[in-house]
Amino acid sequence: MIQMIYMGIFMQKFLEKFKRKPLLFLLPSASVLLLLFLLFFHSQQDADQAFSKYTSELFRQEISGNTITLHYTLKNPEKYGIKNAPISYGQCTTDPELVRSSVDAERTRLRSYNRTSLSKDNRLTYDVLNDYLNSAYDLSPYTLYDEPLAPLTGTRQSLINFV
Repeated sequence: MIQMIYMGIFMQKFLEKFKRKPLLFLLPSASVLLLLFLLFFHSQQDADQAFSKYTSELFRQEISGNTITLHYTLKNPEKYGIKNAPISYGQCTTDPELVRSSVDAERTRLRSYNRTSLSKDNRLTYDVLNDYLNSAYDLSPYTLYDEPLAPLTGTRQSLINFV
């Protein structure tokens, strides 16, 4: 009972101080909340920038894999940071283990980014790229079924025009 009285007196004194100086209690709380919000926003922005840099680098790497794809896709590769790309027809491998290890390395690189800390657009890009890499990994045993010069792809006609 005595403890209840002491507790009541303490609460009464605390509330009297709070009534007199409400800004002294609200200001630190508001500044802490603002700081936490800024840190969260900054970390999300950093994650988005890092992911955008990764996808841009991956795009440049894939698009400059062969000269035909590069020049049929981009009018000015220099605008995308592609300068002095080597002239080649690209590479084609039929070794399933090589394809699997290459795709697995790229999946590991993609999964190093925290999907939940990305913006809505970057999460969509993450999902599409992840789905593509999973499909490529699953299809790696069937590399000999691929027909890179099939008439429907247009690559054969592009090679004829290029040569």
